[in-house]
Amino acid sequence: WIPAGEVATLENRMGEITDGRYALETTLPDDSTEEQVPVLLKHSRLLRPFEMLISTYGLPDYQELEPTLFVALSYILMFGMMFGDAGHGMVLAACSLGALFAGRSKRLKDLGVLLLFGGLSSVIFGVVYGSYFGMESMKKYALWHDPLEGNPIQLMYGAIGIGVVMISLGLILNIINRFRCGDVIGGILDKFGLVGLLFYWGALFLLLRGSVI
Repeated sequence: WIPAGEVATLENRMGEITDGRYALETTLPDDSTEEQVPVLLKHSRLLRPFEMLISTYGLPDYQELEPTLFVALSYILMFGMMFGDAGHGMVLAACSLGALFAGRSKRLKDLGVLLLFGGLSSVIFGVVYGSYFGMESMKKYALWHDPLEGNPIQLMYGAIGIGVVMISLGLILNIINRFRCGDVIGGILDKFGLVGLLFYWGALFLLLRGSVI
């Protein structure tokens, strides 16, 4: 198995070694392929660090959607919301720059990129919250307010709403992956398939309707 983009390089190398005396036949994987196709994630410098988060849960199969961009956006958003302090965010961003420019290993540089995104997200949400190293005197400059000082019920509803969106997106991605892999029955009838998604949304609708009534 080699990446499709490396076929030309392989042909040139084989031609050099064998002086042009070789036969090469390439085939693309399809539904009839019995062997599990290996997965090689290749991203830009900005997305590559998030591969570490993906690999901790396991790589997607060859025919499944590649979730790195989704994970990156959700990670940056959630990190800033939970760690929203402009002062601490700037410190974290400064440390990340040290890892980026002084780090000797690729893994350390990737960790620096993760910390940089997290730090910048924290700075943005810190400005929204008016949080600068936790100083009370700076809260009057908030673009909104400190969520912990607002209505706790609204904060709880907001957290639940974010959770509902994340779970729904996860279920939708799972349904798409099932269909892409040819598992139509699983994509429809599995507990994490279309039936499970409709049941989840239906239960939420009944809860919301009951709370309103």
